[in-house]
Amino acid sequence: MTAGSRVRACVRALSDRILAGPTATAALLDWCEFRGIASGPIRVVQRQVERPPGPGPDLIALLALEPGERLDYRSVQLLRGDVPLAWAENWFVPGRLPDGINRALATSDVPFGEVVAPLRPRRRNLGVRFTGEGATVLEHEAMLSDRHGLPLCLVHERYLEVLLG
Repeated sequence: MTAGSRVRACVRALSDRILAGPTATAALLDWCEFRGIASGPIRVVQRQVERPPGPGPDLIALLALEPGERLDYRSVQLLRGDVPLAWAENWFVPGRLPDGINRALATSDVPFGEVVAPLRPRRRNLGVRFTGEGATVLEHEAMLSDRHGLPLCLVHERYLEVLLG
């Protein structure tokens, strides 16, 4: 097996674990434990964005926004200890979330998937891109819905090379 094929196999295994996990956060923590990457919980650092990207009509259609419903944006870096693991952009409908969850999203360093876990969300994969080279080795796009199927969030995740270590 060549070094390139080993990298591709590792990236595919990471992707499969994320797709199979209850949340991307839980799968990422499990992966880090298995691979010995840093220690402690997964946490986020919020990145300030002056003008967040506006959602296109495809995103709005997937979220089934009602007239007047607000769409919020959260851009974060996911870390374990001081090790950056991934970047995530979330477009979410705050009116569909309890106040306590909205507060936690605005003020805590807890990842989105962990904050909304009490809602027992379902994750639907929308796309996977294997880059395999450079700082970003894998990208996922997904939608989270509540247990009744109501869309809550769209997410774009970029997983970093350190996860292959």
